Amino acid sequence: MPSNFRILHCIESFGVGGAQAMMFELSQAIERYYPNIGQNLLLLDKTKIDEEYIKSYGIEYAFLQRDLFQRTIFSFEKPVVVLYHKLMCSNTDFIKRIYPKIPVVVVNHSYTENMGYNKVNTCDAIVSVSKHMHKTIKRYNPGQKCIFIRNGINAFNYKNVDPIKREEEPN
Repeated sequence: MPSNFRILHCIESFGVGGAQAMMFELSQAIERYYPNIGQNLLLLDKTKIDEEYIKSYGIEYAFLQRDLFQRTIFSFEKPVVVLYHKLMCSNTDFIKRIYPKIPVVVVNHSYTENMGYNKVNTCDAIVSVSKHMHKTIKRYNPGQKCIFIRNGINAFNYKNVDPIKREEEPN
Protein backbone atom coordinates (compact mmCIF):
# COMPACT_ATOMS: atom_id res chain seq x y z
CA MET A 1 0.00 0.00 0.00
CA PRO A 2 1.27 3.47 -0.78
CA SER A 3 2.47 5.50 2.17
CA ASN A 4 1.89 8.86 0.58
CA PHE A 5 -1.56 9.56 1.99
CA ARG A 6 -3.29 10.08 5.33
CA ILE A 7 -6.75 8.96 6.49
CA LEU A 8 -8.78 11.51 8.43
CA HIS A 9 -11.44 9.72 10.47
CA CYS A 10 -14.10 12.34 11.24
CA ILE A 11 -17.13 12.00 13.52
CA GLU A 12 -19.67 14.23 15.29
CA SER A 13 -19.64 12.49 18.67
CA PHE A 14 -17.27 10.60 20.92
CA GLY A 15 -20.07 9.35 23.12
CA VAL A 16 -20.38 5.66 23.92
CA GLY A 17 -21.66 3.92 20.81
CA GLY A 18 -21.15 1.31 18.14
CA ALA A 19 -20.03 3.80 15.49
CA GLN A 20 -17.31 5.09 17.77
CA ALA A 21 -16.20 1.56 18.69
CA MET A 22 -16.04 0.59 15.01
CA MET A 23 -14.08 3.74 14.14
CA PHE A 24 -11.60 3.20 16.99
CA GLU A 25 -11.08 -0.45 16.07
CA LEU A 26 -10.76 0.34 12.37
CA SER A 27 -8.10 2.92 13.19
CA GLN A 28 -6.24 0.41 15.37
CA ALA A 29 -6.43 -2.26 12.64
CA ILE A 30 -5.06 0.12 10.00
CA GLU A 31 -2.26 1.12 12.37
CA ARG A 32 -1.41 -2.54 12.98
CA TYR A 33 -1.66 -3.91 9.44
CA TYR A 34 -0.73 -0.80 7.42
CA PRO A 35 1.65 1.15 9.67
CA ASN A 36 2.87 3.22 6.71
CA ILE A 37 -0.53 4.95 6.38
CA GLY A 38 -0.93 8.01 8.57
CA GLN A 39 -4.19 8.60 10.43
CA ASN A 40 -5.89 11.30 12.46
CA LEU A 41 -9.13 11.07 14.41
CA LEU A 42 -11.07 14.32 14.34
CA LEU A 43 -14.00 15.19 16.57
CA LEU A 44 -16.27 17.79 14.99
CA ASP A 45 -18.51 18.58 18.00
CA LYS A 46 -16.77 19.08 21.33
CA THR A 47 -20.04 18.95 23.31
CA LYS A 48 -20.49 15.24 22.60
CA ILE A 49 -17.58 13.47 24.27
CA ASP A 50 -17.00 10.74 26.85
CA GLU A 51 -13.33 10.99 27.86
CA GLU A 52 -13.37 7.73 29.86
CA TYR A 53 -14.67 5.83 26.84
CA ILE A 54 -11.92 7.26 24.63
CA LYS A 55 -9.24 6.48 27.25
CA SER A 56 -10.42 2.86 27.34
CA TYR A 57 -9.27 2.53 23.71
CA GLY A 58 -6.06 4.52 24.15
CA ILE A 59 -7.12 6.74 21.26
CA GLU A 60 -5.60 10.12 20.52
CA TYR A 61 -7.79 12.65 18.77
CA ALA A 62 -8.06 16.32 17.92
CA PHE A 63 -11.09 18.57 18.13
CA LEU A 64 -11.66 20.57 14.97
CA GLN A 65 -14.41 23.13 14.65
CA ARG A 66 -16.53 22.49 11.61
CA ASP A 67 -15.79 25.96 10.15
CA LEU A 68 -12.03 25.19 10.26
CA PHE A 69 -12.39 21.71 8.81
CA GLN A 70 -12.01 22.62 5.12
CA ARG A 71 -9.02 24.91 5.64
CA THR A 72 -7.29 22.34 7.84
CA ILE A 73 -7.62 19.36 5.51
CA PHE A 74 -6.43 21.40 2.53
CA SER A 75 -3.31 22.33 4.52
CA PHE A 76 -2.01 18.75 4.90
CA GLU A 77 1.19 18.12 2.92
CA LYS A 78 0.35 14.53 2.03
CA PRO A 79 -2.84 13.77 0.12
CA VAL A 80 -5.67 12.93 2.49
CA VAL A 81 -8.75 10.75 2.34
CA VAL A 82 -11.68 11.80 4.52
CA LEU A 83 -13.42 8.84 6.14
CA TYR A 84 -16.55 10.44 7.58
CA HIS A 85 -18.36 8.30 10.15
CA LYS A 86 -21.99 9.42 9.74
CA LEU A 87 -24.30 9.17 12.72
CA MET A 88 -28.07 9.68 12.72
CA CYS A 89 -27.59 13.35 13.69
CA SER A 90 -24.82 14.00 11.15
CA ASN A 91 -25.19 16.47 8.32
CA THR A 92 -23.12 15.84 5.18
CA ASP A 93 -23.46 19.34 3.66
CA PHE A 94 -19.79 20.13 4.42
CA ILE A 95 -18.78 17.51 1.81
CA LYS A 96 -19.84 19.95 -0.95
CA ARG A 97 -16.95 22.23 0.02
CA ILE A 98 -14.24 19.56 -0.20
CA TYR A 99 -15.40 17.00 -2.78
CA PRO A 100 -14.04 16.27 -5.44
CA LYS A 101 -10.82 18.09 -4.44
CA ILE A 102 -10.39 15.60 -1.59
CA PRO A 103 -11.54 11.96 -1.70
CA VAL A 104 -14.45 11.37 0.69
CA VAL A 105 -15.88 8.06 1.88
CA VAL A 106 -18.93 8.16 4.16
CA VAL A 107 -19.44 5.28 6.57
CA ASN A 108 -23.13 5.25 7.50
CA HIS A 109 -23.66 3.84 11.00
CA SER A 110 -27.38 4.57 11.57
CA TYR A 111 -30.54 3.12 10.11
CA THR A 112 -33.84 4.86 9.51
CA GLU A 113 -36.47 4.94 6.78
CA ASN A 114 -36.46 8.76 6.86
CA MET A 115 -35.09 10.17 3.59
CA GLY A 116 -33.64 13.24 5.31
CA TYR A 117 -31.29 11.11 7.38
CA ASN A 118 -30.35 8.77 4.53
CA LYS A 119 -29.49 11.36 1.88
CA VAL A 120 -25.72 11.85 1.57
CA ASN A 121 -24.00 14.58 -0.43
CA THR A 122 -21.98 13.37 -3.43
CA CYS A 123 -18.83 11.50 -2.40
CA ASP A 124 -16.59 8.67 -3.63
CA ALA A 125 -18.51 5.96 -1.78
CA ILE A 126 -21.08 5.36 0.93
CA VAL A 127 -20.32 2.37 3.13
CA SER A 128 -23.16 0.79 5.09
CA VAL A 129 -22.55 -1.54 7.99
CA SER A 130 -25.35 -4.00 7.14
CA LYS A 131 -27.12 -5.34 4.04
CA HIS A 132 -30.47 -3.94 5.18
CA MET A 133 -29.00 -0.47 5.68
CA HIS A 134 -27.24 -0.80 2.32
CA LYS A 135 -30.56 -1.30 0.48
CA THR A 136 -32.05 1.82 2.07
CA ILE A 137 -28.98 3.95 1.40
CA LYS A 138 -28.93 2.85 -2.27
CA ARG A 139 -32.60 3.75 -2.65
CA TYR A 140 -32.10 7.31 -1.34
CA ASN A 141 -28.75 7.92 -3.09
CA PRO A 142 -29.16 6.77 -6.71
CA GLY A 143 -26.03 7.16 -8.80
CA GLN A 144 -23.70 7.04 -5.80
CA LYS A 145 -21.33 4.13 -5.24
CA CYS A 146 -22.80 2.23 -2.28
CA ILE A 147 -21.11 -0.75 -0.65
CA PHE A 148 -21.48 -2.59 2.62
CA ILE A 149 -19.24 -4.21 5.16
CA ARG A 150 -20.27 -6.35 8.07
CA ASN A 151 -20.22 -4.35 11.26
CA GLY A 152 -18.23 -5.99 13.97
CA ILE A 153 -16.27 -5.21 17.06
CA ASN A 154 -13.41 -6.98 18.76
CA ALA A 155 -15.02 -8.76 21.72
CA PHE A 156 -11.64 -9.10 23.44
CA ASN A 157 -11.70 -5.35 24.07
CA TYR A 158 -14.70 -5.88 26.36
CA LYS A 159 -13.64 -9.05 28.17
CA ASN A 160 -12.88 -7.29 31.45
CA VAL A 161 -15.48 -4.53 31.20
CA ASP A 162 -18.35 -4.69 33.65
CA PRO A 163 -21.72 -3.46 32.42
CA ILE A 164 -22.75 0.03 33.51
CA LYS A 165 -25.34 -0.09 36.25
CA ARG A 166 -28.27 2.22 35.79
CA GLU A 167 -29.80 4.10 38.65
CA GLU A 168 -33.21 2.83 39.64
CA GLU A 169 -35.98 5.10 38.45
CA PRO A 170 -38.59 6.09 41.03
CA ASN A 171 -42.06 4.66 40.41
